[in-house]
Amino acid sequence: MQETELPLQVDLRALEYATGEVLKQLAHLGITPNPASRLPRAERCLSKCLRDSAGIMPSDHQEFERVCEAVRDVYMFKRILLHPVRKGGEKSLERLRTAASGGATTPLEESANTSARDAQAELFAAATLVAHGVDSVDLDEPDVVFRIAAQRFGVAVKRVKGESSVDDRVRKAADQVESSGRPGIVWLEGTRLINQPNQRIVKPCTEGEFAVIANRVLDYLNEEWRPRLVTMLADSNVIGVVINADIVRASHLPYPSVATLHSFHPMHPNARGYGSAWDCLYRRFRSGGTDLTGTKSDLPDWRRRHGQEGRSLAPSS
Repeated sequence: MQETELPLQVDLRALEYATGEVLKQLAHLGITPNPASRLPRAERCLSKCLRDSAGIMPSDHQEFERVCEAVRDVYMFKRILLHPVRKGGEKSLERLRTAASGGATTPLEESANTSARDAQAELFAAATLVAHGVDSVDLDEPDVVFRIAAQRFGVAVKRVKGESSVDDRVRKAADQVESSGRPGIVWLEGTRLINQPNQRIVKPCTEGEFAVIANRVLDYLNEEWRPRLVTMLADSNVIGVVINADIVRASHLPYPSVATLHSFHPMHPNARGYGSAWDCLYRRFRSGGTDLTGTKSDLPDWRRRHGQEGRSLAPSS
C-alpha cells in the first residue's frame, strides 16, 4: 500500500525564540531595526502563528515563505553576532545597523542588490572566517581582510542573483582587490546562482539525502564554474574564489535547518604564488566540515525559558 504523504508542518517555537534573542542582542549594541524591516516582521509573523495555531505552520500557509527566509536570516545574524571581527568598532556597528534595518522580506522581492543584504553578506563572510579560526579578521578594503602567516589578504564580497550577473560581479570584485594593494579572494554569495528561484527542500529528507544534495551542488560548482572563473580572473591579483551558498531544508521536521556550503576555486598556477596560504585556508574550512545548523540548536534555551527541559514540544491535542 502506498503511504499517504502528510502535509509538511514546521514547529516555529524555537525559531521565534531565536529571532527574539537576535533582536535582543542587537538592542544591547544600540541597534533597533526599523519595524518594517525583515527581522521585526519575521518576529511578528512567528508570534502571530504561535497565538493562532500553537506554532505549527503548514507549507501552504501564506507566511511560509517569509518563515523560511527567517530561518536563513536568523542563522546568519546569529553567526555574525557570535563571531565578531577582531577590532569591531564603529565600522562594524554601522555595517550591522545597515544589515539589520533594511531589505525586503525575501530576496525575490528585490529587483537589485540592496545595501542591507550586501552588508549582511560582508559581515557573514567575516564571521565565517572567524568561526573557522582564521587570524586577524577585520573589516577593511576591499571588504574584509585576514592574515595567514605574515601575509595580509583581502576579501571582496559580492552577491550574485544568477548566471547573468556573475561576470560583472566577479570583475568588480577583482578590481576592488587590485585597488586594495593586497593579494585577495573573491567571495561570492551564490545562493541564487545554484538556486535562482530560491526554492526550499519541502519533501521529507534524511541527513544522508541532504548530504547527497549538498555534494551535487559542490560538484556542479566545481565542474561548471571553476573553468569560467579562472578565465575571468586570468590577469587579476586574485588568488582564488570562494562561493558561499546555502540550502534551507524546511522538511527537517519539526525544526528547519540550513546547510551552508563553501566551494573553493584556486587560481593556477600555485594560486598566484600563494598556494600554501590558500591550502591553509582550505584546510581550516574542511576541518569544520559543511556548516549545518538550524533552530534545533536553540531548543535547550527555549526549554529552560519555558521550564520544559526534557518534555516534548509537540502541541497538546
